[in-house]
Amino acid sequence: MPNKPPRSSAEMTADHFALSPKQKIVLDVLQDFPDGARASDIAELLGVHINTVRGHLDELVESRAVETITAAASGRGRPSLLFRSRVPNSDDLNAQHVALIEELTHNMSYEDGLELGRSWAKRLGLAGSTDEDNLIALLHRLGFTPQRRGETIHLNSCPFVHDGHMPGIAICAIHEGFIRTSLRMADESIDVTPLGGDGYCTLRVIQD
Repeated sequence: MPNKPPRSSAEMTADHFALSPKQKIVLDVLQDFPDGARASDIAELLGVHINTVRGHLDELVESRAVETITAAASGRGRPSLLFRSRVPNSDDLNAQHVALIEELTHNMSYEDGLELGRSWAKRLGLAGSTDEDNLIALLHRLGFTPQRRGETIHLNSCPFVHDGHMPGIAICAIHEGFIRTSLRMADESIDVTPLGGDGYCTLRVIQD
């Protein structure tokens, strides 16, 4: 019998652990310490009593969102107990995925990007699944923060813009192909314009 694969990274997100708001705050601070931090370090940064922080850390350890490690010995005395997040930083994870996809599509033509986007929609079973009324919801799920302006939809954010760097044109083509294939209308009824405005792309559904 083959070995089982590792756990999905999706199972290691903060949302998966159903943390309380205060636990999330402690975890967010802890993620800034990849080598681990003492409870006193977290308490000082948050400006709360160390016993309060210890209580949250104990709960995070119990839920397996955080692990404990022993600091390297330095001088006399008992080594410090450090707490380290087991939950990946979502911003770092997203940046790594963006870099990987951009590398894979670096030499891809616009036409090949369109075809890849079509295949993506079909693979997810979304071909022809979305009407105009549900288009905004689809664009939200893709991370575009859509806003309707008359017959035009402004796409105010992009999951592939990182540190102000624009994605390659193939990335735009992939999303265009995905959207076109998902919609229940002919390709010629949709006009997608990358950078159609200052700080946004545009999508227009052309009515017959």
